Amino acid sequence: MESSLAAPAGEPPRRVTESSGEINLYYRGRFLYPRPRPQSSTEQKAAALNLQDRTLYLVPSPLLGYGLKTLMDRRPPDCLFIFVEPDPRLRELEPGEGRAAPLLAGREELEAWLQAQDFSRIRRAELLPLSHGYSLEAPRYRFFLDLARSYLNRYWKNRAVLVQLGPLWIKNLFKNLSRLPSGASPARLKTELPVFTAGAGESLEDLLPELRTHRRRFFLLGVDTALGALLDGGLVPDAVIALEAQHINLLDFLGLEGRKIPLLCDLTSAPALLNHYPGEKYFYLTPFADLAVFKELSQAGIRLLTLPPLGSVGLSALAAALYLSGGPVFFAGLDFAFAPGKTHARSSPALLSRLATCRRTGGLEDLAPGFDPPLRRVQGKDGAALLSSPNLLDYRAYLSFLNGGGRLFDLGRRGLPLAIPRFAGLEEALTKTAGLVFSGAPGPPEPPEIRAGRVGAFLAAQDQALGELLQTGRRWLAGERGGEAEGELRGRLKALDYLTCTFADDPPGEEGPLGESYVKRALAWAGYIRGVIKNFPV
Repeated sequence: MESSLAAPAGEPPRRVTESSGEINLYYRGRFLYPRPRPQSSTEQKAAALNLQDRTLYLVPSPLLGYGLKTLMDRRPPDCLFIFVEPDPRLRELEPGEGRAAPLLAGREELEAWLQAQDFSRIRRAELLPLSHGYSLEAPRYRFFLDLARSYLNRYWKNRAVLVQLGPLWIKNLFKNLSRLPSGASPARLKTELPVFTAGAGESLEDLLPELRTHRRRFFLLGVDTALGALLDGGLVPDAVIALEAQHINLLDFLGLEGRKIPLLCDLTSAPALLNHYPGEKYFYLTPFADLAVFKELSQAGIRLLTLPPLGSVGLSALAAALYLSGGPVFFAGLDFAFAPGKTHARSSPALLSRLATCRRTGGLEDLAPGFDPPLRRVQGKDGAALLSSPNLLDYRAYLSFLNGGGRLFDLGRRGLPLAIPRFAGLEEALTKTAGLVFSGAPGPPEPPEIRAGRVGAFLAAQDQALGELLQTGRRWLAGERGGEAEGELRGRLKALDYLTCTFADDPPGEEGPLGESYVKRALAWAGYIRGVIKNFPV
């Protein structure tokens, strides 16, 4: 029977009636369901699967939909299902009932779906093949699973950072809002020149002579940690970018000596830095979570340049550079790895600190105290043995989230290889990109100058909302509970979601009970933010 079904290349999938009377599919030289009972066998498999709670299940090649309804009827709470079929002919099949999830064609659609998901209730991702269609593209489906796991891993890493640093970001945001009217729009820094972005990795040192030679031919944007290396190399950047919310960021500016270099600063940057920085400040915003307050800022007419949350000031610098110029963006010093004993470029505060604390029993190469989890050995662009950390490797992967439109060029000669075009040096890069017209994705709209009245009105509205939450929450804690009272409290907590987004415990669901501890912590936080608003008026 199988020999009679042999199909020429390119023949569409064929429905075959088995001896049991059930319909099977024959495609690309194989049956796509078990024989002789394709539907019954698949239903039995779906009924016997051990499904786990809080899991993202990727179901490859759903075909005729056998077993899908059984699967959906048995799915545990807090699970997500997604169906993937890269073969256009198999995607055209009628799936039958049960496919209550999107059918995606490939990587782009899968990534778009993953980016839109809230994984707060999901802990793992698994592959769940119900048909032999999986075997047609097994490597691709395993890649899709790895992609889903990478997104899930990134979500939970970001979540851990949010729990740890989120309270500081929120405090800084409300403290810095009062500074917005005295700042300037980053649109004022836009340039027709190419942009060179200087990271603080060792590869920056190799470019310093060329940067001095061709200094007038490009806009120099330095990350905060690279400022010492640039100044020590005789280069004053056109702008510096800061992202860090902690006071340790002040160390990066110790050699500034009153130079009024424009500062691109995040709305969550350390207020102490903004207090003492002598130059003009140009604010941008990195939305560190999907919070209502960021939408409300825009609705209130407080529109800032928005950069993607990539976790690294170097990556934020590249995103800013792509905004500041429509031409090529060159960079060095974003190495994502380092030679043993030299984590940063010469004259950077991190390297100077390590030199100052070096001892006979703990030399430069003794890096264990500063890195947890342990470092990994990797190979650099030039074949050199380097060290890297899980965070640095993640940052390298996050480069793919920057839509450079073909305008990013790597000039670094050391560090990890990157999937970005390279030039051997700055002169070659400037010569070969001169006159090129880039047609990448358009940048974000230019943010307007921000008026004090709008900021004041926004803060007053927040203060009022926080006060109403405190009143509602205190009544609830005093015993006024039930349908309407609890619904009002839930609504106010949801509207002020920045109060609870940093809690380590899961948020209560729509129907889940509100715990007293959860409410008390939210109210304490609300009282603190009201104090910040009062003490930092516009």
